[in-house]
Amino acid sequence: MNDLTLADETSALPMKRADLPTVWEPFRTQLEKLKTTAETLVVTSSEDKAGMKLARTTRLALKDVRVEIEKRRKELGEDALRQKQKIDEAAKELKAVIEPLEERLKEQEEFAEREAAKKRAELIAARTAAILPYWNTVIPFPDFGAMDEAAFAALKTEQIAAHEAKIIAAQKAEEERLAKIEAEKQERERVRAENARLKKEAEEREAAAKIERAKAEAERREQERKAQAEREEAAAKLKAERDAAAAEAARLADIARKEREALEEQARKERQAAEAKAAAERLEYQRQMQEAERAREIERQKERDREAAERKAREEAEAALEKIRQREAQEQAAREEAARRAASAPDREKLADLAKALNAIHYPEITSEEFGPVIAKVKVGVIKIIEFINTKTA
Repeated sequence: MNDLTLADETSALPMKRADLPTVWEPFRTQLEKLKTTAETLVVTSSEDKAGMKLARTTRLALKDVRVEIEKRRKELGEDALRQKQKIDEAAKELKAVIEPLEERLKEQEEFAEREAAKKRAELIAARTAAILPYWNTVIPFPDFGAMDEAAFAALKTEQIAAHEAKIIAAQKAEEERLAKIEAEKQERERVRAENARLKKEAEEREAAAKIERAKAEAERREQERKAQAEREEAAAKLKAERDAAAAEAARLADIARKEREALEEQARKERQAAEAKAAAERLEYQRQMQEAERAREIERQKERDREAAERKAREEAEAALEKIRQREAQEQAAREEAARRAASAPDREKLADLAKALNAIHYPEITSEEFGPVIAKVKVGVIKIIEFINTKTA
């Protein structure tokens, strides 16, 4: 059993009104043993393992006292409502002292945990800032605080390589686009040259036809009908060739125009898609930067709150120590005054002082079943003596 556990030495006896002040004396005794440690213990380093362990042990001991007070309060409350109200008031007074001490000790106990959380947050912020310029995916960041240095270095190297590959791919796409434009230009030049060649050939055929017509005209007199037929045949043939050449030129020009328009439309769509993608990537980068800044501001606010809490805790501890010193000085003065008065007081006052001294007796803790009733009867006898003295000196 924990040596701080309180013995319930009076549970077997009926509770009287005069017993109420003494019920809480064991609890007060335990509280006084723990209070000084709880009020003065301060942990300032995560290396102070002994201090944090003492904080935990003392806090758990205070918790045991508080639990026993609550248990005893409920047991006494079953006797009568009026008695329960007085018990509640006494228990509330003790709990009002214990609970702030428990909370303060818990803060000391968890100092290393808060320090570790702070270092983890700083590590996450530093790693996020280091890898953000190279982050090439919309997948959320992994838990940087849980990664070792080797894993983070490997991830950063991978992201840098992906970022550089993305830049190279963009350059290659631009080179391919320019090469495609140049190919289209060369195709248009080829079509123009082909059209010029066809036109030249048509002109050469026209010139040859003119020569033939001149020759036929010279021979017309001798072979007029034959020449006439040949001229008509030549004219018909020339017209057919001209029509065919014009139709072919128109067809090739139309094909070239359609191919040029299709290539220009495809280039326009690719350019729009690339611009839209670049805009989306800029917006995502800005959003990630804003989120990182918000995370840093939250961490800065937490640090300010922690410093304020530590400052407040130090001030409260100093105030508590000052109250203890003042109370001890007052008690010393009261004892000296009581001794002086006892030396010169009449018998009535001496008896009254005796009753007060008996009421202030601190009884030993008895846990055995054999002697528990003995100390209980002693307490009852002392209370009767006090009542007797008060009756006679009233």
